[in-house]
Amino acid sequence: PIQVQAVVYIVQRMAEMAALGVIAGVWAYLRGRRTGRWRWYGLSVLALAFGGLSKENAWIGPVLVVLAEYGVVRRGAVLATWRDRLVWSLPVAGLVWVVGDLALGGPLAGWLLPGYAYRSFTLVERLLTEPRVIGLHLGQWLWPWPERFSIEHEVAVSRGVLEPPTTLVGLLGVVVWVGGGLWLLWCGGRRRRVGFGLLWFAAALVVESTVVPLELVFEHRMYLPTVGLGVVTGVGVSWAWRRLRPAAVALPGALVLAALAASTSARLPVWRDNLTLYAEAVRHAPGSARAWVNYGLGLAQAGRHDEAMAAYRRALALEDLPEARHNLAMQLERRGRLREALAELDRAVARVPRLAPARLERGRIRHRLGDLRGAVEDYDAALALRPGWWVPLDNRALARLALGDVAGALADLDRAIGLAPAVARLWADRGAVRLVAGDPAAALADLERAVALGADDAGVHYNRGRALARLGRAEEAAAAWRRACALGLARACRAAGSRAREGTPAPFPGFGNGIPGREQESAGMTD
Repeated sequence: PIQVQAVVYIVQRMAEMAALGVIAGVWAYLRGRRTGRWRWYGLSVLALAFGGLSKENAWIGPVLVVLAEYGVVRRGAVLATWRDRLVWSLPVAGLVWVVGDLALGGPLAGWLLPGYAYRSFTLVERLLTEPRVIGLHLGQWLWPWPERFSIEHEVAVSRGVLEPPTTLVGLLGVVVWVGGGLWLLWCGGRRRRVGFGLLWFAAALVVESTVVPLELVFEHRMYLPTVGLGVVTGVGVSWAWRRLRPAAVALPGALVLAALAASTSARLPVWRDNLTLYAEAVRHAPGSARAWVNYGLGLAQAGRHDEAMAAYRRALALEDLPEARHNLAMQLERRGRLREALAELDRAVARVPRLAPARLERGRIRHRLGDLRGAVEDYDAALALRPGWWVPLDNRALARLALGDVAGALADLDRAIGLAPAVARLWADRGAVRLVAGDPAAALADLERAVALGADDAGVHYNRGRALARLGRAEEAAAAWRRACALGLARACRAAGSRAREGTPAPFPGFGNGIPGREQESAGMTD
């Protein structure tokens, strides 16, 4: 059951691929040690590289290979030679370097510490809290009752060694776990493999559960570490199978597997969609602002906008999340309350200036309020944060067109079409701009491409009519205007009725009545 999140949460397929790469890499290394064939070592390197390129937590793979060498391959003393002592000194040296770098403000600190500006906890508080989080996940693994699992958990941040008192218990638990694993590794025999499993679990958590400024709790982080627990379980079952009657092992094992299957099956329906997932999350963790943001997103996707707005306000009452302000602004915009929406977006951008969706949305609101230069500034910022994003390019083109910068608008739309050639509105908007630029033939080609891609918008057909009329194709122009009229555009009705042979009517601002494009509301951040 604890693996449901990694398997069903689509973005965490990268956690599965990372685990696959690490497991294959360690297995290939062990095959190489057994057979002495170098091709296995090459496969090990390739597999570890595959895992590391899938997700960063697989960067611990080489350490797990070393643990496999001493926990699975070796039979003699762990520190038999100077090479062994060198290998075991490397983690100690690495730890000293990390602590020194963070303390002295080195390059690692420059990379990591800015991320804590957007968290409600510090680096030290995260290090104090994570042992309790690991304890939570071990408890889920040992007692996998369905109600114990959720995409959100409420975990109080540890503000000190005794705040709360369980912080000290968690820290001591980590010391005992790692110390016990090392002792068992040194003991030799079958106990060495138990030590290998315990240390695998601890090592596989290092990347995501120590200094990197990620969220405190996510069940999918247990996907790779629980391989170590599987090793420990396998050693235990093997020991019991040799010493007890097979039925005494098989029957309890079958019952455990059946219970795990039942718990997993009970968890799966929760993941049907955003609404079911986060309705359960806010019941499980009502104090989680992110859960309320994502619940609001599910409500909005279901068309329950009043409830979505209430969910975003509930999130903001718990924590000043910029995603909540961004989504609340989009709900306010739906109601025509543009000034209130702009105020929320100003707060979101002040909180996190690098939140690209908030910069895009604020640009849209400024655009609609007539502040075209302010809109262009926000679109510029959104593009600087996400250079391959076509939406701010399209919106900036519309703003530039309104400012009279036809060449700039065409350049933006050329670039946007290069990024997203299958998006109909981009072709429609470039067709509208080309009409303004006095190139009806090129405009018609773009508008026809938009229709071929599925655009059935009144503005598209209206502008097709304009282009056709300028090219002298009056009957086709009238047919295009009649289609735009049927879609509810009043000026198209007038054009179709009286002006098809009297020249072309006034320019139309493009796809969707010229309103700049928007993204959907934002989900709360994940790792």
